[in-house]
Amino acid sequence: MNFKAGDRVSFLDEEGTAEILEIRGQLALLLTEDGFELEYPLNKLVPRPGSLSKALLSKPLNVKDAPVKTIIPAKKQKPVYLEVDLHLHELVEKYSGFTKNDVLNYQINHAKKHFFKARKAGVKKIIFIHGVGDGILKQELRKMLSSFDGITFYDADYTKYGLGATAVEIFKKDND
Repeated sequence: MNFKAGDRVSFLDEEGTAEILEIRGQLALLLTEDGFELEYPLNKLVPRPGSLSKALLSKPLNVKDAPVKTIIPAKKQKPVYLEVDLHLHELVEKYSGFTKNDVLNYQINHAKKHFFKARKAGVKKIIFIHGVGDGILKQELRKMLSSFDGITFYDADYTKYGLGATAVEIFKKDND
């Protein structure tokens, strides 16, 4: 397949889409839909059809685009930090019928997915917004995070998030 800069692609072995910024031999420098730059093997990319709706290709229709903000200091630089809101109403449109356990599992899986994507892309800091509530999500999030090497986590900036967010600093990328 002949790819060129500007082509939209999907990943063969994981979710998501990206735009090719540059071809480097058998690798493509990509800008993901989450705003991350990463190198990816050309043989693991699939061209995106231009005529199909992005919404139909990316996710089931009942899932909202989660409010993930990427703070980027200048064009084409790696994000300074990633902010991921774990409130359920920000993640799905309809959640009636979810048990408390379903909600918690969904939120933790969402956090884990964004953690691995960010670490793979070389992001150094993630803010997970979990809210205050009963503290169960915060507790489970921190339990999950404590199983990972090469990170540290702590209460995020109180003046911005109160007690409702956890900051994660990542010291090593995947496969380091």
